[in-house]
Amino acid sequence: MNIVICDDELSCIKDLTAILHQLLDSKQIHLHLRVFTTGLSCLEYLTSNTPDLVFMDIFLPDINGTELALKLRRQGHSFKLVFLTTSNEFAQESFQAQASYYLLKPATPATVLDALEACHFFVKTQEIVITTAGTTLRLIPEKIISVEVINRACELQTTVETMKSYAPFHVFTDHLTFPPFLLVNKGFLINLNHVQRLEDNCFLLENGHKAPIKNRGLKTIKDTYKQWLLDNI
Repeated sequence: MNIVICDDELSCIKDLTAILHQLLDSKQIHLHLRVFTTGLSCLEYLTSNTPDLVFMDIFLPDINGTELALKLRRQGHSFKLVFLTTSNEFAQESFQAQASYYLLKPATPATVLDALEACHFFVKTQEIVITTAGTTLRLIPEKIISVEVINRACELQTTVETMKSYAPFHVFTDHLTFPPFLLVNKGFLINLNHVQRLEDNCFLLENGHKAPIKNRGLKTIKDTYKQWLLDNI
């Protein structure tokens, strides 16, 4: 796993590094770590590199961490982001920067584990089984990006492949419930964990597909998504 830490406090970097090694070693996951003590040096690296996860201190000596994160988001970077801070006064800014978690210092194994789980690392794998017309699909919900009814069939976009099922759409909505699945239109179900961003009248998914939001209920769906983001900071 490629992780970046940007923090000007060496003691915090040392503690976080030790905790990450402990947690990832327990899962037999190799850790590739890059550490920066200034925001601008981190910005230079992240402009041309995309790690899996960035731990970003908010109070950096040369640039505010939220400003740095917003610059990178505007450049199109989609890495998972965890803010590090001693204060929660920047919670709204962390929402705008699409942070997955807001980690108060000092970090502990329990809070770092919570952060990794909020970023959807270390998620327990659960499988659902859909059977219809003699065909069985075994699906891992975390890997499902969307389910859409197309020509009387259900097309499933996953992180691995595109699949088709002739099971009734309600079978999927019965199994895949909010959170994190959200019905955004008739016959269109999305996994909020795979949303890249919310646009005026649709969700842009991480696979590049757009999920249009029904006009009736547009505000409710947008508010539901924004509240879900806040709940997962």
